[in-house]
Order: sequence, then structure tokens, then C-alpha cells
Amino acid sequence: MSMEAGPISAIDVAGSDPLARLLLTRWRLTPLQLALVFLLAGIGYLVGLAGLFGFLVARGQIFASLADPFNQLNFFFIFPGVAYYFLWQPGAIASVYLAISQLAEKEPGEQDALWRDIKRTHAHSRWWLAGLAVGLLGMAAGGYDNLSRLGVWWYAANPLMIVILQLARGLVFYMLIVSLTRHIAFTLSLNRCYRQFELPLAVLPTRSAGMRAVGQYAFSFTALAAIVALNLGTAPVLTAKLGLDYPFQVAAYLVLAPSAFFLPLWQAHRYMARRRESILNDLAERCQSEYARLIQGLSQTNQDATQSLERLRLLQDGYQWTKKVSTWPIDTDLFYRLAATIVAPFAFTLLQVLLDRLLR
Repeated sequence: MSMEAGPISAIDVAGSDPLARLLLTRWRLTPLQLALVFLLAGIGYLVGLAGLFGFLVARGQIFASLADPFNQLNFFFIFPGVAYYFLWQPGAIASVYLAISQLAEKEPGEQDALWRDIKRTHAHSRWWLAGLAVGLLGMAAGGYDNLSRLGVWWYAANPLMIVILQLARGLVFYMLIVSLTRHIAFTLSLNRCYRQFELPLAVLPTRSAGMRAVGQYAFSFTALAAIVALNLGTAPVLTAKLGLDYPFQVAAYLVLAPSAFFLPLWQAHRYMARRRESILNDLAERCQSEYARLIQGLSQTNQDATQSLERLRLLQDGYQWTKKVSTWPIDTDLFYRLAATIVAPFAFTLLQVLLDRLLR
């Protein structure tokens, strides 16, 4: 988590979220520490508690914990990953604000109203209340499903196992939705920054701070979506029967994951595209005027014709260079990483399909 001083701090980004403020200010946990807490709790539940009650291996009609790859994936990887991102995200967003604040041409004091407005946006209670609502709904739906499996599945072998699982799932749902709403709040705030700051047009790729930081953060959110989608991507390998809604879930992921990436970048792209178009139009008009001056000078054997020709060449070069300028504030190789990250959850399934075809 970034601890750099900037216009917006990690606590500002966390806003009024009570869980994040508790973890960041009262307990002072790092993202890695929170992920380890979830990992150890998952091991304790799936191995320790299940073993204590005798559900570690198959017993009668009880489906054992060691034979449940879906929940193993959840407890050992997905839940810790969501917890890590939940606590890492505020610092990452604060670092982006610090980077883009350096694009401002105004004096720092003249930006105070903008940053106060952004702080109010992040502090609104609707962001964490949405997470609370989804967490409670998830717990209710999961509890209902668990009760229907009572005495059949290891995590529904007794009421205590059900309660602990649903509390953990509710907490993860909360973290996931709050991370999403922070992402939305960040996008809304970025659009305010785009309207006030001069977004640079880069002819060649640059590793400097500024808008590149926005692209790196946007990619991190897509990586979170890919982690959450691991259960979805491995379902064809780990289960013999898929639900009827499985294709719709895959389609939703393939739409939402890239959308989350482009959400904070889209308005910047539009501003940069308009600015490039404005520069091109200006260069075209100046080029046309210089061309007319050149023709007039040639017809009158004016000695200024040579200078007009040189200026015309410079304007043409500037026009061609400007046409090459990217209107996306990211390196092009990030698009390839984005595609690979989105497909990554389905790697095992795709590999199995390939091997099945080769071994036929």
C-alpha cells in the first residue's frame, strides 16, 4: 500500500467503509497480513474443523472436504485474493491520484475544491451499504442452499459449519462489492480530473507517472475479476454436470471483466481523441495557409517561397507525427496482458479440451 503524501490518502479512499477503516486505522493490517488471516482461517475450517467433526474424508453419505476442489480453491486462493485486494485498493487509488495531480497546471491551492469533492464522493455511505446488502443476501441464499444439503455435504454437516461458512462468504461478498463500488467512485472522480487537467499526448511510449498509473490500476481490477472467475473457469474440469446458466455466467464475465478495465480509461480516451483531432485540424488549416502562401510566392518569384516550403514540410511532419499519437493513456502491451488475464481462468479447461482432441 502506498504511503506517499498526496491530495487523497488511502483512508480518504476507504471513506466511511467501517470494515476498511477498522483494518487500516485500528488494527493497522497490511493487505498481505489480511490475506494470510483468510488463508489460515480457510485451512482451519476446511482441514481443522472438518477433521474435528470427522468430515475430512468420506464418511457414510457425507461428501468430504478433501474431495471438494471448489471450496479448496475458494478458501486457499480466491478468498485470500479478494481480502488482499480489498485492503490494497485504497492505497493504489491514492497513488493514482498523486500521479495525475502532477498533470495539473494550476497551483496546488487552486485544486483544493476538486480534491474536497473527490473525498466526499469516496466518503458516501452508499458504496459500503451496497456491499453490506449483497453480503447479507449472499449469506441468506447460501444458508438456504446449505440447509437443503444438510447431512450430505461436509460444510453442511451441522449448523456450526453452515454458520461459519456463511459468515465467511458474506464477508467476502462485502469486500468484493465494496471493491467494485470504490472502482466506480474512482471512475467518477477521475472524470472530474480529466475535465480540469491537461492530458498529455505521447508520441512514443513512456514509463513516466501520470496517466500510465491509471492503466496499471485498471489492469489490477481485471486481475481481481480473473481470480474470482477461477471457479467459473475450472468448472468444466472439476464437475461432470454444468448448470444451465453456466454459458450466461461465462458471457457475463467476458463482458464485465474488460468493461471494468476500460471504465476509468474511457473518458480519458475521449478527451485525448478530441484533443488530437483539434491539433490535426489546426495543423491542416495552417498547412493549407502555408501552401497558398507558397503558390503565391512561386507565381511572383518571391524569395520567401523557400521559407514557406520549409514551414510546409515541418507542418506536414507534425501532422504525420500527431496522427501516430495513441489516444489511450496506456502502453499497447497492456492490451495483450489484459487479454491473457481474462482468458487465464479458463486455461485448465482449454488445456483439457486440447489434450482430449490430441489423444483421440
